[in-house]
Amino acid sequence: KDYDGDNNIEALYMKGLFRRGNTASTKSLAKESFYEDVYKCVTKENKKMKDLQQYTDEELIVQLHNGNQSVETYLLNKYKGLVLKKAHAMFLAGGETEDLIQEGMIGLFKAVRDYQPDKDSSFFHFADLCIARQMYTAVEASNRKKHAPLNSYVPLYADSEDSEGRNLADVLETID
Repeated sequence: KDYDGDNNIEALYMKGLFRRGNTASTKSLAKESFYEDVYKCVTKENKKMKDLQQYTDEELIVQLHNGNQSVETYLLNKYKGLVLKKAHAMFLAGGETEDLIQEGMIGLFKAVRDYQPDKDSSFFHFADLCIARQMYTAVEASNRKKHAPLNSYVPLYADSEDSEGRNLADVLETID
């Protein structure tokens, strides 16, 4: 079947494309009809995305500004690979690649939101710049070690105990 692995039931549910029934109807719903409904929703979503492929990115941004919200999802999915490529090429001190991917997706979201088609830049180059700047800002912030003390402090009620079975708060209470 024509199922796209990136689309799942939860995403469809969140987008309002797939509605869960009440408990009684869900229990009585046969497995085949459930998967048929999911398949129809996924196929419908894929058809919307394929319809958007015929437009340039600049035309899609104009559609987004005119209220077509499915364009945003399409552009975020289209440029997700660019974010992944840039994230795997960088290192975030004290973080993981997933943190950089998240920062890159924030940069991509800002690019989709802020792009102005009447400027002399293509959307691809604008998005590339926004993604890179968002990631570099995250890397620079992690290298400053501004929050290092907060990350290394021991909480008062930590699970770790001393040899007598007391935590830090118990020890501090005895000091007067």
